[in-house]
Amino acid sequence: TVDRIISESPLVQFYRNLQWVFEENFLHSHLTTQHAIVDMTQTFNKLCRYIEQHSPHEPVLGCKSKHSIPDLYSKGQELI
Repeated sequence: TVDRIISESPLVQFYRNLQWVFEENFLHSHLTTQHAIVDMTQTFNKLCRYIEQHSPHEPVLGCKSKHSIPDLYSKGQELI
């Protein structure tokens, strides 16, 4: 039994180390989500300024795209 305890002791320690590494690397949600209250106002302000400057929803003459989106709504209205 002493030989068996000596032979299994490194395996137990290896398992404990592996479990610790797994918890530290993958199950650390308690370290990332509870450290501060979420405040997205600064992010939304920056996003609003970017949208105002670049106007992504308005067509720009001369600007080309690799893709075209067909107007299926108008085609559907024609079929009715």
